[in-house]
Amino acid sequence: MGQISLPEVDGLLKKFFEEQTPLIAFFFSPSGARVKLPSFVAGATREAGLFLTPFGRSNTEANAYINVRPFDRECEFWYGEVREMPEEERARFAETYGESVLLFRFLESGEAFALYFTV
Repeated sequence: MGQISLPEVDGLLKKFFEEQTPLIAFFFSPSGARVKLPSFVAGATREAGLFLTPFGRSNTEANAYINVRPFDRECEFWYGEVREMPEEERARFAETYGESVLLFRFLESGEAFALYFTV
């Protein structure tokens, strides 16, 4: 897994939105909270953050199911592929989650948000 830049993240999110790429979204908090949501990118702006919905294309915040704000907080962005995993885990992981992951690490809070996908 390697760290990527905000412009690279922006490019991936635009691709997800335009192609309506099915995603599996995971949210992890230091307190132990976990959320898993099959979703699609509904929209993303620097001011409002990233909006996901389980219902497919929607560009209004009112229809969004989850909102994450990685653009106005101290955040690292990471990208990884299943081929980087140990060989014995690749097939099972890819079938369950997808072949790639985009990870948002919120440095101040210790929270993490991941989008798993296959393109």
